Parts: sequence; C-alpha cells; structure tokens
Amino acid sequence: MSKAASHTFASLTCGIDRAAKNDIPTTIVVFGASGDLAKKKTFPALFHLFEQNLLPKRTRVIGYARTHMSVEEFHKRATSHFNAQADKGVVEKFLQVCEY
Repeated sequence: MSKAASHTFASLTCGIDRAAKNDIPTTIVVFGASGDLAKKKTFPALFHLFEQNLLPKRTRVIGYARTHMSVEEFHKRATSHFNAQADKGVVEKFLQVCEY
C-alpha cells in the first residue's frame, strides 16, 4: 500500500471510529451500488460492520447508480451475498438505514 493510500485509510478508520464513539451522524455513499463489487464486497462488508456495532448509531447508507431500480430491488441485490446464517432481524435493521 502506498504511503498516501495508507494515510487515507488511517484517516478513514480514525474518522469512523471517532464518529462511532461520539455518535456523530455519518452518511456512506456507495457509488455504483447496482454493480458486482457493491453486491459481492461492499454491502456484505458494511453489513458485517453494522452487525458488530462498529458503525456509528446514526449511520445512513445511500446507494447510487445509473441503473433504475426500486428500493425493494436494491435491498434484494444488496443482501444477495450476505451469509445465509445472518440474523434476519439484523438484516432488516440494516436495510432500514439503506436507501437507493
């Protein structure tokens, strides 16, 4: 990892950690939210952080893409690669903070 990328990652990590500890409203925008990377990696990773209570309490996740789809379609796509054993109640709570 380059020095600049390492610094950016460290800043991001500290920022999210500080936001979680201090209950700072946080918005995460996922560009390309209808794509393969978002479906297979980004949303499962965000869900894992949410599941472990590592995101700030007042977090919103906004998915953005050129693809037109309903919120229900977005939710189905975003959760399609979640662990099959994921708690359905926690998944529903996660989806409540996700918009498209």
